[in-house]
Amino acid sequence: MSLQHVFGSRRTQRRARPGIPVRSIVEGLESRTMFNVTQTAAVSPVQLAPGTSSTAIDLSQHFADPLVTGSAVVIETSQGNIALNLLDTTTPKTVANFLSYANAGSYADTVIQRAVPGFILQGGGFTSDQNHIPTTTPIPNEFSVSNTVGTIAMALSTDPNTHVADPASATSDWFINDGNNAATLDPQKFTVFGNVLYDGMQVVNDIEADAKGSVSPTFVPSAGDPPDGVLPLAPGYNIGSPILPTNYVMTNTIVQVIPVSFAVTSDNTALVNGSISGTDLTVVAGTGTGLAHLTITATDLGNNSVQEVVTVQVGATQVTLGNGAARSVSFTDPDGTHSLITYTGAGLATISFTGLNLGTTGSATAKSLSGSPLAVTISTTGTSASNSALTITGKGGANNMVDIAGIKLDGSMRSITGRNTNLTADLTAVSGSIGTLTLGTITSANINLGSGAPIRFTVGSMNTASIIDKGAITSLTANSWTGGGLVFGTALGQLRIKGAFVGSVEGKSLSSFTAGSIGAGDWAITGAVGSITAKGIDSWRANLGTLGRLMDLGAMTSSKLNTTGNIASITAASMTGSTIFAGVAAGAFPSSNSDFSSMATIGSLSLKGTFANSFIASAHFTSLSFGPITFANNGSPFGVAALSIKQLKLTFGRRKVTLRNVVSATQVTNVFAALGVAPEDLTFRIL
Repeated sequence: MSLQHVFGSRRTQRRARPGIPVRSIVEGLESRTMFNVTQTAAVSPVQLAPGTSSTAIDLSQHFADPLVTGSAVVIETSQGNIALNLLDTTTPKTVANFLSYANAGSYADTVIQRAVPGFILQGGGFTSDQNHIPTTTPIPNEFSVSNTVGTIAMALSTDPNTHVADPASATSDWFINDGNNAATLDPQKFTVFGNVLYDGMQVVNDIEADAKGSVSPTFVPSAGDPPDGVLPLAPGYNIGSPILPTNYVMTNTIVQVIPVSFAVTSDNTALVNGSISGTDLTVVAGTGTGLAHLTITATDLGNNSVQEVVTVQVGATQVTLGNGAARSVSFTDPDGTHSLITYTGAGLATISFTGLNLGTTGSATAKSLSGSPLAVTISTTGTSASNSALTITGKGGANNMVDIAGIKLDGSMRSITGRNTNLTADLTAVSGSIGTLTLGTITSANINLGSGAPIRFTVGSMNTASIIDKGAITSLTANSWTGGGLVFGTALGQLRIKGAFVGSVEGKSLSSFTAGSIGAGDWAITGAVGSITAKGIDSWRANLGTLGRLMDLGAMTSSKLNTTGNIASITAASMTGSTIFAGVAAGAFPSSNSDFSSMATIGSLSLKGTFANSFIASAHFTSLSFGPITFANNGSPFGVAALSIKQLKLTFGRRKVTLRNVVSATQVTNVFAALGVAPEDLTFRIL
């Protein structure tokens, strides 16, 4: 780019008063502020297990420089650094253009070719051989901020004849205003896109105070400039000596930076260390346990600092119960619940409390925890099925519930009793068995039981929770069960859900199941199921071996029941959009004898209400009874398939018809014809 195309050419006339003494301006206009880096939010205490690390903590969410509202850059010159805050929101295209040159390294080793005290300091255009750096397409003008002292703006090309600037001609050249130049530069729309931070103006003033000179053909005064030259010469230049490129004041580079940098130290490096990557802090724990403190130092571009000390707890505060130690420990949950854990019998129970500033007091038999734990876990060892008992009680607080974040059992237990306990992480029996297990609620956790003796299990509610038992369960009682499911290895005795059961069941055999209602869930039981009782079944999918009795006191809708063997009896108030198949190959409505995989029998099936859009199939029926018959199904067939029906009862309005020993479809269709009804979509396939 030729000289006349750059702001600062010899032909330009828009110059502030160059004769004003430099120091009178420096002292009056030097950038000074009480603002610097501040802490915007506290860094929370950290708790880690030994030998683990935390996820990155973004420190930019906790510290900020209020002076930096956009991107931050540093102009690194041979006489010091000039930090800048860029106006990303106000002048987005101009900032993007400036950063593109900076990030590409285009500003490296360029000359600060013009320093006029009280007016401007200009660079960003020329290398020391007086060639202009390569430029890209000029950017649109975004003028809106006045050219006042301490701002940085883009230079513009100037018409060599009229000396009028072209507002849409900015490329790489920039200048820093060292005077209130609004009156002369604003009318020509020189776009301000940032401001100088901290002591950056002192560096500007120091460069402006250097001896000046001229080097033809480019680094020479323009009209209105001091006649002795505007090219600043680095300190140490001997006036009168030839001016060499080594005498130039240079922009070494311009780099985009993080406005606040961070450092971290630990007062116990063997226990805790911290590392910084950009604005992210990662905390790493050693193998020991205890407390350590990390000091975070946040430093802004003016070298001002603020510190915060963060407490790090490695490991948990533990209380051991049993075997001559204390029998109980009391504590207060974060929600205010007064909690007590008691252990009796053989072996030990270790209660682990995570949290900061925790301590224990009390007697040899009863301990008390000071502070409020964030989480409580329990583990046992050396226990006995005959006398080891764990009891958890809670009172007060938000819900009288004690939150327990996991239980690990190594050995058999006689009982675990926690009617006011909310289990929020897994209970795992590594070995042994539990005689009785009573809990208040289980939330997003699993009960993992071994193959020991049968267990009697009582829980208030299961919320997205599962029970996985490799052995047998004598009985399981819950108020409600939503999400998750039950997997048992051998036999389950009685399963009773007072409210809704929405979940899966998998196992070998089930004595009886009772629920307020059965919702969406997949059941897979390979052996016998004694009975299933509910007050409504919806979206249920069950594959069973054999079934003794299904009693649905409500409606059965959108459900599928398949058995490989016999079903003794089924009673439902109504059946809509569902299938019941016993011994049917591929689970499809049979159309030939070969579609029956076994000669299974449904002993009795009684539908007291409506039968619609549903399929029932078994090789043989002993008794099949329908309430009101629905004939139409929008053109889609539905109905019954069998090889024989010993007794078929049909209800048409107030009339009831009984057929015996039905072995052909004709026997049924003749009844329809005699009654003068057309079955439409309803079909009876007697194959």
